[in-house]
Amino acid sequence: MVPGNPFSLRPASAVSATRTRKPARGFTLPEALLSLLVMSITVVVLATYPHYALQVKHGRHLEQANQLAHQELEARRQAGYSALPTVANASQSATSSTMLTSLSALPNATGTVTVTRVNSSMTPSTVASGGSDTNRRRVDVTISWTGQSFDSGSQTITTLISN
Repeated sequence: MVPGNPFSLRPASAVSATRTRKPARGFTLPEALLSLLVMSITVVVLATYPHYALQVKHGRHLEQANQLAHQELEARRQAGYSALPTVANASQSATSSTMLTSLSALPNATGTVTVTRVNSSMTPSTVASGGSDTNRRRVDVTISWTGQSFDSGSQTITTLISN
């Protein structure tokens, strides 16, 4: 008999063994929801990271192309008008693949320098026979590269050099 309970037919040792609680197993609802939230955020971050990394790489390559084009234009300005490639009288421009700056910082990079004769209104022109040259040249430097995925592009910078 259980002390304090006159209606119990079991011995006290059997009742105390059945009344002990075993530790609860599993998770509570708030714990499960919190873990689901953390896992969802992790999946979203991991899913967008490769795209973000490619965007950062493309931005870095665009900035490098911009710097290389500026270096090339500055080198052409420093050399002066007389160092520019000759533009034949019958044509408007001369294009060269010779770059003074190194393109090794960009993947599969190419560079072109186009020197265009321009008239007083800055539009491309030729020198007609017997006509005079304005001694103004528009210099366009284009840097192009081809990388992985969508990481390819082109950057063109222009300046005017006159005699």
